[in-house]
Amino acid sequence: MNRYELGGLIARRDGLDASRLSAGLRADSTLPGALDVRLDSRATQRKLSTTLRGARRFLAGA
Repeated sequence: MNRYELGGLIARRDGLDASRLSAGLRADSTLPGALDVRLDSRATQRKLSTTLRGARRFLAGA
């Protein structure tokens, strides 16, 4: 999932118009920050008895 998709899911969950989000390449931005941001939760999942939900499932309220 990329930042644009995540933003759209958050906007829809919060009742905002996701069509107002503009897409673009992070590499083309002058804003500081990492180009690649990944979350690996495998170690955390091994220690929990609760199943971690992915962003799509979590933001859908499932």
